[in-house]
Amino acid sequence: MTMPRILFQESQRFTQAFLWVPLTLLTSFVSGTTLWMIMRQVVNEIPFGDEPISNEMLLGLGGAVIGVNALIVVFFATARMQTEVTSDGLFIRFFPFHRRTRKIGLENVETMAAVTYRSLLEYGGYGIRRYPKATAYNVRGLEGVRINYENGVHVMIGTQHPEALFNALQTVLEHQAGADTEGGHDHE
Repeated sequence: MTMPRILFQESQRFTQAFLWVPLTLLTSFVSGTTLWMIMRQVVNEIPFGDEPISNEMLLGLGGAVIGVNALIVVFFATARMQTEVTSDGLFIRFFPFHRRTRKIGLENVETMAAVTYRSLLEYGGYGIRRYPKATAYNVRGLEGVRINYENGVHVMIGTQHPEALFNALQTVLEHQAGADTEGGHDHE
């Protein structure tokens, strides 16, 4: 058995300033306020509010708040979309949502194009977006490859290299068409 030939590979992360600046400010503010409350009541022994909760409860809740903030930051820092086109097809893994790589079917493709699109307006934002007639996988940017199927459904794959992804997919489709033609003739 031969290994599939890799035609395209890309790994994308959430690197947008419009995401990281508010996320950093918000998590820093919430965590900082929580620490200040803990320091004031537990360390300095100045009760927080007219009816303060116990120090143990404050430490537990404060730890949970800071922990959740840390998990949110780690989530966005480690989230990534991996796209790979091999001679066997198109594969996507959107970590941490996908434990395994998912194969995107290329059967019954009607048309395909490298396109510029507006993720927020057309698909409701970044990430994995599923609708009855469309699925979008995107992390950043305005470019991708749109694959339209014969049944009216389409898949949008966001990429920083739309022409390279398109060309790799075109190679796979041409190979599949050639394989279908070779095996599909009746010989008399």
